Amino acid sequence: MEPASRSAGEGAEKRRNLLVGAGNTLCGDDGVGAIVARRIYQLLDNPEDWDLEEICSSPMEVVERMAGYRRAVVVDALVDWEAPPGTVVRATMEDVTTDSGPPSHAIGFGAALGLARAAGLPLPDSIHFYGIVVRGPLVFGAGLSEELAARVEDIARQIADEIATGPAAELS
Repeated sequence: MEPASRSAGEGAEKRRNLLVGAGNTLCGDDGVGAIVARRIYQLLDNPEDWDLEEICSSPMEVVERMAGYRRAVVVDALVDWEAPPGTVVRATMEDVTTDSGPPSHAIGFGAALGLARAAGLPLPDSIHFYGIVVRGPLVFGAGLSEELAARVEDIARQIADEIATGPAAELS
């Protein structure tokens, strides 16, 4: 499926749902967000209610693309040296905006969301982030590590189930 392209802020009323796969698929495990998001989209009961976007730049672009949607789900790589690779860490918009830890990019999602609010962007009513623990992001080369590739289906099903029935389903 080709990710949709559009300008931020397009249209006055809030549209449907946005699924973002963040990360660069040419940088090893950093691409896990995009790969898992593609599979989640295939598993959704109502894919016609969702737009799938793959974004490999900054959290600021991710937040900008959310403008005008009812809800957004973001899947991205998360470096954590203690949790096993493939562990899924869930966070809401409130969790991300109060995180004082170091950002995973030049600007973190919390700061990007704060700037978007200050700029008056129409953010979704519900934003959920899923970080998938990786060990070596930004290793040049296509494809995931064997350890992570073996977990893609289970991770995608876990997140798709939560989108359909869990906290991320609150605005379905």
